[in-house]
Amino acid sequence: MKVAGIITEYNPFHKGHEYHIQKTKEITGADYVIAIMSGDFVQRGTPSIVEKHVRTHMALVSGADLVLELPIIYATGSAELFAQGAVNILDSLGVVDSICFGCECGNTALLMKAASILNDEPDWYSNALQSYLKKGYSYPAARAAALPEYESILSSPNNILGIEYCKAILKSNASLKPIGIQRKGNDYHSDELDQHLPSATAIRQALFDSNKTTLDIADIQSLADYIPQTAFNVFSNHVHKNGVIYENDISSMLLYRLLQADSYLDYLVYEDISKQLAASIYNLRNKFINFSQFADLIKTKDMTRTHVNRALLHIVLNIKASTPHASYARILGLRKDAKDLLSFIKEKSTIPFFSKTADANQLLDEKQNQLFETTINASMIYESLQAQKTRRELTHEHSKAIIVV
Repeated sequence: MKVAGIITEYNPFHKGHEYHIQKTKEITGADYVIAIMSGDFVQRGTPSIVEKHVRTHMALVSGADLVLELPIIYATGSAELFAQGAVNILDSLGVVDSICFGCECGNTALLMKAASILNDEPDWYSNALQSYLKKGYSYPAARAAALPEYESILSSPNNILGIEYCKAILKSNASLKPIGIQRKGNDYHSDELDQHLPSATAIRQALFDSNKTTLDIADIQSLADYIPQTAFNVFSNHVHKNGVIYENDISSMLLYRLLQADSYLDYLVYEDISKQLAASIYNLRNKFINFSQFADLIKTKDMTRTHVNRALLHIVLNIKASTPHASYARILGLRKDAKDLLSFIKEKSTIPFFSKTADANQLLDEKQNQLFETTINASMIYESLQAQKTRRELTHEHSKAIIVV
């Protein structure tokens, strides 16, 4: 049995993601594809536009065989942490042969060379990196400048993530073969909709431009060309009833948490927050209008908006620097014909593998359980946003069934 792994957000799922799954099966000859997917909050430091079970359903009807949730500390972490957490889980399942990821360059060997340098950090690279950081470069810009021969690949977001996957494989000596699949269609950050292969950024932007609590049929139908038909039916049914979640929907929660601090030191307990950032948050909090405006106010030339987003989101979600890094595999959904895959994983996995949240207490150790509860709490915050927007009762995370197609 051949099994390939992919690491995803599907925010939302679109035709480019369908192409990625199809190409993964074609290149690897995999019998099954396992997607490890961010939950209700994503790596750019914002809520996902639709909740994780909807995105899981979209992936399963479009070719994925099994979808697992990436725990919140990794899903909302730096690119390095995001990759490390996902790679460790895929490797620990004991059945995954390769990891396939989209990238702009399509040259896996080149990405592995860059990853090796970044992992080993030879003196010549470390000295150059520190030199650029002292000049006020952001870390990503300093890293690219310190490696001029790799600067072009280090300026593209999917290449960067691909390098992080390669680093994680090297660092943990994982038995996964990295395979880069050249990205087709629009650039990752493009806000232009391409009917063939759009970017998730463009689809989100089209929804955000309407800025409506509940979207009408025309708003949703305008996206039909960019999402596979069956997945679009899942997406449109959900969005028509529930709308989408915007980053500013967490504004009131953030302001409440910001105002609880007696000094900037109170912010230092949270993941991704330095003294400099904590002081800036504290000194500027009285200028708070909403999440987007405040993040723009705080960002600097040496601190990206995404980094600020993640820091603020960690305050909202109470994700602390002490939150443990641990691995477990929670099933969000699967295809009925993937039963052999489940049996294979149960036989080989070295980490807890489960679908029922009620089973977690018996299966998880202390660190795993702490991370799991933090992830559950984040999902309940997301659920509260959605329930408030649609004026319905909350559905507890423990009562949500996995998606089976």
